[in-house]
Amino acid sequence: MPSLIASLVFAFGVFGLFRLDRDREVRTSKALWIPAIWLWLCASRSLAEWLAILGWATPPDMTVSYMEGSPADRNAMAALLALGLIVLCRRKNFGPLLRANVPILLFFLYAALSTLWSDYPDITIKRWFKALGDLVMVMVVLTDQDWRSAIKRVLVRTGFLVIPHSILVIKYYPEIGRSYNRWTWLVSYTGITTHKNELGKDCLIFGIVFLWCFLLAYRNGQDQHRTRRLIAHGAALAMVVWLFAMANSVTSQVTFFLATAFFLAAGSRRFAQKRTAVHLLAAVFVLIPFSTVFLGLGAGALEGMGRDSTLTGRTDIWQRVLTLAGSPLFGTGFESFWLGKRLEILQGPQIGLNEAHNGYLEIYVTLGWIGVALLTAMIVTGYRNIIISFRRDPDVSRLRMAFFMAALVTSFTEAGFRMLNLNWITFLIAAMAIPDGSSRVSTSHPLTRARPSRREPVERVPVALTENGTLMAHQQPRGKFVRRSSS
Repeated sequence: MPSLIASLVFAFGVFGLFRLDRDREVRTSKALWIPAIWLWLCASRSLAEWLAILGWATPPDMTVSYMEGSPADRNAMAALLALGLIVLCRRKNFGPLLRANVPILLFFLYAALSTLWSDYPDITIKRWFKALGDLVMVMVVLTDQDWRSAIKRVLVRTGFLVIPHSILVIKYYPEIGRSYNRWTWLVSYTGITTHKNELGKDCLIFGIVFLWCFLLAYRNGQDQHRTRRLIAHGAALAMVVWLFAMANSVTSQVTFFLATAFFLAAGSRRFAQKRTAVHLLAAVFVLIPFSTVFLGLGAGALEGMGRDSTLTGRTDIWQRVLTLAGSPLFGTGFESFWLGKRLEILQGPQIGLNEAHNGYLEIYVTLGWIGVALLTAMIVTGYRNIIISFRRDPDVSRLRMAFFMAALVTSFTEAGFRMLNLNWITFLIAAMAIPDGSSRVSTSHPLTRARPSRREPVERVPVALTENGTLMAHQQPRGKFVRRSSS
């Protein structure tokens, strides 16, 4: 099939996915397109690279772009950040959301303070503003008038754009969607990203979203549009599975398998009411990969997945990174470790290396033990927030728990807590506390439909008054109801 025709077919396919998943009963803000665009940029390539691919600009110098950032990317990110801040300033629930998430604010404030001891303070502050954009986009979603539906809508919109687009470029635009390993010259499938592991992250995050939506639609037998939602999310999930096979990103594949098991095990409402069961399942989610990676248990499983005991050289990278670490207490400054002489030394034996391939180690070398302590506080309070919300919003809490655990697990072998990273953004969505009554809740959507309490069954019966003041239940004047006793 010619690439132009394939592009048209895929465009109609994406339009069909949006149409199948539409829900006119849900009312969310149009401002959600701001974080959707931000997420699309984080899940794909930089704007400068896309402009170069389209022939609208010269290819950016990757060395200069890595250090300083391209003007196109800088302007686009600044515009989105400004729009996001304008939206937040106009919302009354912005303040309560900030006050409810002090650990996250302290982490970002300390990251900004690290500019004082960074070797490259100008680059550090620029990258901090980009990281602030991640937080602003998350708050735009969580301060929406119906934040539960807003989470679903933003992530689904972005996933419908990212996943089919990656398939298109892999199959019909190989100069964009494929690359070759510089050492083995074996083909590597990258999709709309720049590395197969980045494509794996896209598949992990959006695979979790589509699986959650599919199970949600499957269990909602009262939805008259259930069939078309199952078709939309089932098709998107099938695309994710195909991309997983092409990307061969083991970390993301294993984490997605664990997330699938979590969704299936935690699907019942009775499970959500038992905190012990939730704690146990979350512990299994994290301890299995932790034991395999760091304790040497299940070495045969690693070999079966095509990985050795060094995790494809990651353990060697960790040792080299630690030898160049700066102050143990303060680190080298936010996002400033992979710069200058340190970058030259580390890229000597491995060209293109620009991360520690461990999220916790990345925080340590950039922000020191203080940064690790603040990250730990975010993890502890974030987990507590999710557990508390399980009784009130079990459906959304399952998604948040899956995101939360996925960020913890992927950070064992990838830099998951870095700016403009899908794992980091979804971690913030999962970990942030959302004050009660901070937004209007739609009563028509399955995610937010009010559920009657089992302890106080209430039947609302229309009544009318007779001439002598007694109550009758056979007429129905407007606005008058009575609570009928169960006796």
